[in-house]
Amino acid sequence: MNSLLRLICRRFIFSLFLFCFYCNNLNAVLVNSEKLIYSDSKGRAKQFYLFGDVHHSSHADKEQLAAMQSILANRECKETDQLHILIEQPTSVLKIFNNAPTVLMDLTQHIKDLSYTRAENTEIRCVGHAATFLFQPKTNPFDVFPKLGFDTAKRHCIVEEITLADLGNEFFEYKKEAQQFENFSISSNIKKIIEREVSTLDQYYQEFLRRMKELFIKDNDSLLSVSKTMYQEEQHDKRISIYLDIRDLFARLFDLNIFKRMIEINESKIALFAGVLHTIFVKQMLEEAGARALIFHTSGFDLSCNNVVPLEPKYLDIFTEPAWYERCTVL
Repeated sequence: MNSLLRLICRRFIFSLFLFCFYCNNLNAVLVNSEKLIYSDSKGRAKQFYLFGDVHHSSHADKEQLAAMQSILANRECKETDQLHILIEQPTSVLKIFNNAPTVLMDLTQHIKDLSYTRAENTEIRCVGHAATFLFQPKTNPFDVFPKLGFDTAKRHCIVEEITLADLGNEFFEYKKEAQQFENFSISSNIKKIIEREVSTLDQYYQEFLRRMKELFIKDNDSLLSVSKTMYQEEQHDKRISIYLDIRDLFARLFDLNIFKRMIEINESKIALFAGVLHTIFVKQMLEEAGARALIFHTSGFDLSCNNVVPLEPKYLDIFTEPAWYERCTVL
């Protein structure tokens, strides 16, 4: 009975811990919307729609989801061009702690019956997210409940089982994917952008491996065990350093894969819903590739997330605005 009580208490404490860990990630408030136009290597016109979110709990989450659902449904009443949506969809474990509807978590489900709109989970970081979770500065690795799973559109990762080698495998898998354009011709300019980003990623990764070697962390070492040891020995600076290395490395890899997907998708209209920093870096690559910003709205915010103002629903409808209507709105 005592062991059962301890298990129940442990589960409650872990649930509370996870809720606190994710308290700033449970909701995604859209703060930016922008439209870019682009001509690919064959002269075909494309329109890119970027929606940037800040992870911040707000009553506006449900309102923005309903507005976007209505906007996409109304779009289909006016045009029949296929819209391909890429979404940085959070791991489903978040639904355990908060069932509130949000754009990033629930938009795919809400638009599944639309005829000219489809959505794709563009998240690639399964091992990467699990690893950053283990070394996150506020995380006590001893509170990681056995068999905690992180999932993406393509895989499921058990947090306590991941190793440094798993992290490397995921890195090389998606680096290779970003370099492959099967049955698709791309301009020399785009090739240069991808080659440059891959070169930078390789430098980041080699520097990361060097630091792991200095810390005597081997390929087959359990990252949970490594984090526990560092936590016990109060090596907090080392844990934070590993956390930042993994977070930044895989964020840049994620951005490159988004850029590649937006270029290669054979549709004329492509939307991205992702963290605002991801949309900023992807936009920079798109503009370097020749895209031109046409419409931009922002509610105004700072990167510390202390001043998060949700973008009003009327500024989310950038799909049906006339192409000539160039506008910049800063609320």
